[in-house]
Amino acid sequence: MHIRKLIVSLILILAFLGCKTSNKQTQELNTTKLYGKQPISYVNDYSDLLNEQEIAELDTFLRDYEKRTTRECILVVMENIEPHEDILEFGKDIGNRLGVGKKEKDNGLMIILDMSKRNVGISTGLGTEKVLTDSICQTVINEDIIPKFKDGKFHDGILAGFTSLMNKWK
Repeated sequence: MHIRKLIVSLILILAFLGCKTSNKQTQELNTTKLYGKQPISYVNDYSDLLNEQEIAELDTFLRDYEKRTTRECILVVMENIEPHEDILEFGKDIGNRLGVGKKEKDNGLMIILDMSKRNVGISTGLGTEKVLTDSICQTVINEDIIPKFKDGKFHDGILAGFTSLMNKWK
């Protein structure tokens, strides 16, 4: 009987330890599950916000910009960014995971949409943030993206946001 209690206790302890993971491990597991592969395009719409024509137009626009400048811009649209709380932390994590921007220049940029929280973020690489500061990015969100989103024109807001950022990134 005593051995039985010991075995049950051991099983419970192992089960508890097996279920317990750190927040970082949980984020890595969930991020890998959701974003384990490289994006197939510059537009990564995981919530079906945009139609095929809008995706193709934005993809061509962003691809052509990279060819001209070597600067890589990516759109990521998510239903939610869980387990992340902060959209910019999510952007940093996913940008590093996907390798957005040229490694030696760290010149990546992402517009991120979290549909569940109706939140927009602009995440920049270290080389990019020297020109496109947090203040500039917030102004682009407030003046170029959000007004179009309020009218239900998501494609137009995204395009206006990227265009404004590109014009400021000279």
